[in-house]
Amino acid sequence: MDDDGLIGLDEYLLLSQAIGGVPAQQMKEAFHRLDRDGNGTLDPAEIDAAVVEFFTSDDPNAPGNWLYGPFRTAAEPPPAILNNRDRLQTV
Repeated sequence: MDDDGLIGLDEYLLLSQAIGGVPAQQMKEAFHRLDRDGNGTLDPAEIDAAVVEFFTSDDPNAPGNWLYGPFRTAAEPPPAILNNRDRLQTV
């Protein structure tokens, strides 16, 4: 948002609002895992590494698997679905 070419924590938290269903605290943890050099921002190299890792690693602790919050398997529904499960009705 500030056109510096880096993503700060506040900018990253906007992503959690956009994708919904991921609590801010989990997105903060994800940000810190993705910030491999610990300088408080995500640079293009860190984002590139995260995207590659997201699609290629099955290690739940790999930083890239936290790109959109904590790693979940396909069998685990996202939190928004879990929170609304009581509203779902069988047709």
